[in-house]
Formats: sequence, C-alpha cells, structure tokens
Amino acid sequence: MRTELEMAMLAPEETDWRETGAKLLAGLDRLQNIVTDLLTLARLDAGEPGTLEPVDLGELVSCESATPRSKQVVTSLEPGVVVTGDRHRLARLLTNLLDNAERHAESTIPRNAADRGLGDGCPFRPSPAQSQRLRRFFRPHRKVFGTPQLP
Repeated sequence: MRTELEMAMLAPEETDWRETGAKLLAGLDRLQNIVTDLLTLARLDAGEPGTLEPVDLGELVSCESATPRSKQVVTSLEPGVVVTGDRHRLARLLTNLLDNAERHAESTIPRNAADRGLGDGCPFRPSPAQSQRLRRFFRPHRKVFGTPQLP
C-alpha cells in the first residue's frame, strides 16, 4: 500500500485516484481481517470463551454467499439447520474455508448447509491420515466451537 501511494504521489497528475483509492481500501480490508484474526487467536489462547448462541447455518451460509468471489459459488441450503456456537467464529471459519476453496477450485465452489448428522457417513470426518495431520492444531484446553473429538 505504501508503494502504491508513493508511486501515485510521484506523478499525481497521471494518477487515477479512484483506482488508487480502491486498491488501498482493498489492502486495508485485508489488513483489518488479519488483525481481527490475530485478536481472535489471542482471545482463544487466553481462554476467553466465545458467545454461544443458536446459529442458523443456512442463514449464515446465505449471508457469507453475498461476498463477491472470483469463482461461481453454488449454494444448497436446507432451512432450519441450527447449531449452538459463536456466530462470529463460525462465520470466520466458513470464510476461511471458502477462501481456500476459491484458491483451489477450478470453476465453482459448492456451499451446503444441511442437517446430515455426525454418523459414520459424515463427510466432514477426517481420514486417519488427515486426523494425524490435524492433531498438531488440536489443543484440548481450548474450546473454540465446542469440544472437538479427533479419532
């Protein structure tokens, strides 16, 4: 952002200030998200509990789908899927997952919110190899979205 602004100030008459402003605002948005994430991590490390409340996952996915993305987002929302959790942290989790999906998806990003339970066929249960990789991120003293159980 500093370089962008310095370059614009070197030739102010040749600068498209609307474009420069848009680039700076986008950079500030990225920095704000980084700071918010760092503060969230600090709160988690300090053991600060989240605000637990009923969260409608369909509504959350719908709200997060409003953010423009470089790839098409396909939603499949089932009404009435409600979990108890911290809405802000769940939204951040969803945004992080979608950002990663956007980087790796070829053309579309499917977003589903459906009550599928956590039975043996749960599509979100990690494989043994994935579980082993996830263990380094698991800290039993933390309660982020409830009490995680890794196999």
